[in-house]
Amino acid sequence: MNEIPQIPLKDIAVGPNPRQHASKTGLQDLTASIKQSGVLEPILVRPNPNGNGKSKPFLLVCGERRYHASVAAGLETIPAITREMTDEQALETQIIENLQREDVHFLDEAQGFARLLAQGQSQEDVAVKVGKPLGYIASQLSLARLIKPFHAHAYRNELPVAVALRLSRLTPAIQKSCLADFKDGRGEDDGVVFSMGAVDHWLQNHVYLRLAKAPFQPAMADLVPKAGSCLVCPKRTGSNKLLFPDFKDQDVCTDPQCYESKCKALIQIKRKEHPEAVEIAAGWLHHAHKQECDKQKILREFDYDNKEHGYRLSKREECPDTQQAVVVAGDSEHLGKTPYVCTASHCKIHTGTGRIKTPKKPGEIDPERAKQQEQLWQRRTKHAVRVALHTAVREHQNKEKDSFKLVPLDALRLAVSEACKAIRPQQDGNQYLEMLWIPPKGAKVQADSYHAGPLHKVIDNAQDHGTLLRVLLDYVVAQDVAGKFSGGELITTLAKSYSLDLKAVTAPVEKEWNEKKRVSYEKRQARLAKERTRVKKAKPETEALAKK
Repeated sequence: MNEIPQIPLKDIAVGPNPRQHASKTGLQDLTASIKQSGVLEPILVRPNPNGNGKSKPFLLVCGERRYHASVAAGLETIPAITREMTDEQALETQIIENLQREDVHFLDEAQGFARLLAQGQSQEDVAVKVGKPLGYIASQLSLARLIKPFHAHAYRNELPVAVALRLSRLTPAIQKSCLADFKDGRGEDDGVVFSMGAVDHWLQNHVYLRLAKAPFQPAMADLVPKAGSCLVCPKRTGSNKLLFPDFKDQDVCTDPQCYESKCKALIQIKRKEHPEAVEIAAGWLHHAHKQECDKQKILREFDYDNKEHGYRLSKREECPDTQQAVVVAGDSEHLGKTPYVCTASHCKIHTGTGRIKTPKKPGEIDPERAKQQEQLWQRRTKHAVRVALHTAVREHQNKEKDSFKLVPLDALRLAVSEACKAIRPQQDGNQYLEMLWIPPKGAKVQADSYHAGPLHKVIDNAQDHGTLLRVLLDYVVAQDVAGKFSGGELITTLAKSYSLDLKAVTAPVEKEWNEKKRVSYEKRQARLAKERTRVKKAKPETEALAKK
């Protein structure tokens, strides 16, 4: 049997290797093993094509960990097999050798495939050489596009490969936005675990857009020439099935910035077509969006917060104040539309001012107003349950004072703070919490009140267990109470845990609501009877005038 030659370590140059991440503990263990037993498996080297008197005569191909461990162990030579190879052959050998290992990191593997592709090879060629399916190669090449700030989280096992694949399919700008949202309020060294559920929820709310609801035609290639048609765009799920095998809907855009640029281009086209048209917002708006529209003098639909400056949908020439409009803000599916609107706050045709509205049936009222009133009383009912929950917490605290002290106040404060960060109520819920916990400007805070100023400081300044628990309850039910169409499941569950009789709590509110409906019904009936009497008396006079 031929003995494997020994090559001096000082004659070997270490070149780039697809495997960039290795365990320090594993390297230390390998060093200790080599000190005791030597190098049992030879490394692979190739002659240095640029070798001369100044450079080292050999380039390392495989066995970088054994090389560094031998240097750390103080050896002078290492067993090595020498083989003639080109740069391309050496890279392929390194990648295939890494694939045969169990502990290779997915980022190192992805970078290796990217280097093969950079040499001019196709995805099909790479798949054949490494013996992997084409879909696997496409996924790994996508992982190579993961931005570097995510790499540290991946090497610390805070970013699973399935989540990394979800993120790597997005543009670098969107990846940065995701990282910023998840690290919001954390330091640079604080660990962030990117769970699949949390990342998918973020993507559904911030990234994925259904082209079926797009205001523009996805097939239009000249709307934004640089972007081209959505039908052939690789960022559309249906155009790149190898990269998006988990999408059943093939018409989903994964680049909201490109989508937004096309919406803006469509709006500019409509503005040129209708230069005299007023700019309006349509669809549901956040409170911040409403303020932005008011600053830019974009008309919003008349509502309870916007009674003087707004619009109502109209028909062409339906009233003197009707004019053409262009939707420039609001839900994306409405952008670029050109409806006719009435901009008068007291229009007799669109508001009913100056004319008598007689219900068709006794007791009939405007359906939209009835719906809004019903939602208001639903919120009042839920708020009554919330007050009962707070009372139950106080009573439980008074009865079980010693048991509350078993949990240190600082520990409970930390637990409540982390739980509230994870909950993150939506806009309506945040406004509801501010209304509960932050006194209005200039208001006198009572001595026994637990209002502590800004919302994020309430938990830090709480000085008793009961306050922290009541804050946590409010964070949990905030969206449930504030939402107009919420079912109240969370409140029902919490009420059962404190043995609260929900019917007894809500009965006074329902009784008051039914009484108001009864009084309102009787008033409408009286007005209706009065109107009928007036019409009956006026009928003979009208007939006499008609005869004359």
